[in-house]
Order: sequence, then C-alpha cells, then structure tokens
Amino acid sequence: IYRMLGWSCHLAGNPGEAEPWMRKATSAEADDFEPLYGLAVVLQARGRLVEAAAAYERALELQPDDIGCWLNLVVCSLDQGDLAAAESHSRRAIAIDGGKAMAWSNLGLTLSRQDRHQEALEAFEHALRLESNPGEDCDGFVNAANFLRESGDLQRALDLYERNLATHPSHHGYGDFAIS
Repeated sequence: IYRMLGWSCHLAGNPGEAEPWMRKATSAEADDFEPLYGLAVVLQARGRLVEAAAAYERALELQPDDIGCWLNLVVCSLDQGDLAAAESHSRRAIAIDGGKAMAWSNLGLTLSRQDRHQEALEAFEHALRLESNPGEDCDGFVNAANFLRESGDLQRALDLYERNLATHPSHHGYGDFAIS
C-alpha cells in the first residue's frame, strides 16, 4: 500500500509527498525491485540525481535487465554530466532491448554531447526508424532535430520537425521548432 500511495502522490505531481511513502515501501519490501525503482523515480523527479542513481543501481541488482530502470539511469547520468556512464548505460539498455527507440535516442544524446557527431546521427536515425513502430513513440525526432540544428544543418532539422509534429505533437518539439 505504501508504494501505491507513493505512486499516487508522484503521479499527482507531488514528488515531495511521494518520497516518504516510497521510503516506507522500501523498508517494508527490502528485497523487492518495485519500491526501489519507485523511490529512484521520485528522487529523480526531485532533482536528487546522486541518490536516484544509487537507488536505480540497487534496483538493477534485483532485476538487472529492467529496461525502464536503465533508461532512467541514462537520464540521471546525462543530467549529472557523466557522459561515460550515460554511454555505458545506453549501450546496456540497447543490449537488453535494441528495439527501444528511447534507448537509441539516449545514446544519440550521449554521443552528441561527446562531439561524436556521426555516431550520434546514426543513433538518432535508428531511433527515428524504431519510433515508427507501434508503442515506440518517444519524441526522439526532437532530440534528432536539435542535434541537426546545433550541428548547423538547419534545413534538415526544420524538415524533421515539419514531418513529425503533425503526427507526434510535442510541446518540446513545438518550442524547439519555433526557435529554429
């Protein structure tokens, strides 16, 4: 019940209220993946990235192939500026499920921040191909278009926004398109 209360608070936009419930859940279910994962999500939402990453890593000790946990850990690493860890976590996520568009998009972000432009473009293109599959909508086109814009290929970025925004509305996409 603690975990359900934690998720309810988190989904209602109250991660501060969710945290104590998730901590109670981890105490009550010490060897269970779900409360650790929930605590990590809440800590990440609160911007406590070091603690969140540690909770994700503890959760992964219990379920080493959980793709959602790996994807969130990538974002924690990116937000902390730990590009080596972000790349490693991205590649692990891809090894677990190479059909996840978000895993490829995260890898593209990681590589672009390392100035590995050709590899980043290939990862973004792969994510875009996967994103056309049902259930793989991750707004990866926004990351790809931002990368193209920042690389100086404004026309390709604009074309990508125009092709995707009608079928994949995204407030980030519209905002980034507007500043392009």
